[in-house]
Amino acid sequence: MVFGLHLKSALGIELPGPLVLVSSHGGAGVVVFFVISGFVLYRPFLSDRPPQLADYALRRFVRIFPAYLLAIGGAVLMTGGAALFSADPVGYLTMTHDYAVPAYSGLLAVVWTLQAEACFYIALPFIAALVGGHRSRIALLAAGSFALAWVVSLERVGLVLGVPMALITFWAFAAGMMIATLRTVPSGLAIPFGCVFISIGLIVGLPQWLDGFTALGAAMLVAGASGATSKLLQPPGWLGDRLSYPFYLWHVTVLNAVAVVGGWLAAVIALALTIVVSLCSSLLVERPLMRSARRLSRRGDRHPAPVGER
Repeated sequence: MVFGLHLKSALGIELPGPLVLVSSHGGAGVVVFFVISGFVLYRPFLSDRPPQLADYALRRFVRIFPAYLLAIGGAVLMTGGAALFSADPVGYLTMTHDYAVPAYSGLLAVVWTLQAEACFYIALPFIAALVGGHRSRIALLAAGSFALAWVVSLERVGLVLGVPMALITFWAFAAGMMIATLRTVPSGLAIPFGCVFISIGLIVGLPQWLDGFTALGAAMLVAGASGATSKLLQPPGWLGDRLSYPFYLWHVTVLNAVAVVGGWLAAVIALALTIVVSLCSSLLVERPLMRSARRLSRRGDRHPAPVGER
């Protein structure tokens, strides 16, 4: 979705036919991303052995920061962004650069979503302890977040992304958390209804922090895929686990770099090049570091600290 959206902003290209909705409202893909994150990250906290805080923090850091720093370097080199980087090096290196709605200015404009994601990472262990797996408590927090999003939008308060954006998008993460608490899901119904609601979200085109249609549809798709017994209904691991995150990081940079070519040729080149760069980032940077983090976690499990030192 976001690639189709940025085709329009970077190259002036709109997808044909009904897909033109993606070109206009492809930001709905961000909501899907938040829902999936809420589901995947909260589910381990519901197990009999929830993740230890140190292991959780290490894995989350390794999952997002090395690939992010590599993409920042790529943006500087490929788009001549040295001046932008030098204006706020600490902000870029720590993912705290101020991305302001609606401009999303600076290197890696998509990073405003990662700031919200990182805030969710930090808050999740405390949220998990607070809600204790109770759907009613998750729903209450989600309702408060959604109400805040409406207030901000109605009052047209100037948004500073980061923690404020994390607060008004938490309800989307909470949708995924709700699905994680379900024991059984009728996948045969969830998946088609999920597609319907995402389509409605694309047609209506609400801002990401208010797009409840897409969030509901994404939650249904996640529920259906997690409960599906057929592998045909489950996304391939290489797509969700290896390609999606680096693709998201790199696609705008690559689109801007090949924009001089123009037209659909530039779009095809950008798509192919983004896939290649994403795979290289995954195979050479992300996966080795994730394996190292898992080994450290297992080593800690084999040699637990004495009771008095825990």
